[in-house]
Amino acid sequence: EDKLLMCLQLYCKCARVFLKAGRYQKYFIANQFAALLALQLKAVQLHLAASLQEHAAAEAARQEEEAETGGGVPQVDPRQLGGKLDPSFLASLKLDGMFGDKQTFRDQRDQDEDDTAAPSESVRDEDDSDEVALAKDTSAVGPDLPAPRQSLTPASPLPGARPMREADRTVPDLGPAGDQFVVINLTAEEVLAFAQYHRDFIASMTVVSAYESIHGAVVQSVWPMALYQQVVVHGHLTYLRRFLARKPLSRQHCEEIVQQYKSDSAGATPQREANMKAFLRESVPNLEMRLLLAKKLGAAFEDIASDAMYWN
Repeated sequence: EDKLLMCLQLYCKCARVFLKAGRYQKYFIANQFAALLALQLKAVQLHLAASLQEHAAAEAARQEEEAETGGGVPQVDPRQLGGKLDPSFLASLKLDGMFGDKQTFRDQRDQDEDDTAAPSESVRDEDDSDEVALAKDTSAVGPDLPAPRQSLTPASPLPGARPMREADRTVPDLGPAGDQFVVINLTAEEVLAFAQYHRDFIASMTVVSAYESIHGAVVQSVWPMALYQQVVVHGHLTYLRRFLARKPLSRQHCEEIVQQYKSDSAGATPQREANMKAFLRESVPNLEMRLLLAKKLGAAFEDIASDAMYWN
């Protein structure tokens, strides 16, 4: 987006320089490429907004799913830990149904305290002497030492715990939000395909006009195919009206559209037939030309021919 903005500013500055210098042809070309970049910039912004919306919806759905399943908090049965919990800790829990009577835990706790009572003075002196000797003998640090007491915290996830997903560690990529809209750095074939299948005439005309200075007048030959695709096949009469408001429709263009209609492998459906009649009525004001085209299309267009003969 930043690069597109920078290029757009450069083309606008170039257009002003060409205008001051009297280079009007260069001025128009610079304006056409500036319009092309503005179109691409708007498409990027719309694509980013749609992607952010999809990502927010997916994140909200994930949070709702986690809330329904307990928020991912592990529901662990202490009996699954293999008796590693301290009975004194269990005695402090009010879990009568799972662990039995609370008095049993209190008795067990008192018994554990008696077993671990303070040793006698003689035993304590022996332990102190052993500790002093061990501190003086540094070579005792080695494999003969007892292994350190292991932590009660299990290394593996607790039973029932939800493992951390990769999406929790990194920010997920934004979704595609549909096909990407690209109108810069196009070849002549890509320009023709874009103009033929894009339903907005203003955007198509912006792209074709900008690339005409690069690929030549061949890109302007797309309009008969574009009109047939958008008006006759899809019935977009707004496309036709915008086209007629900006470009003249020649007799050659009309004949190419009629020929495309007759040779279309999909066949003449009732909807396409109605769209073709609407095309002839709105785009061919010359009655003689409309009569000629209606006769070429066959018996299904006798009403168009009759109207043309009547008004002629």
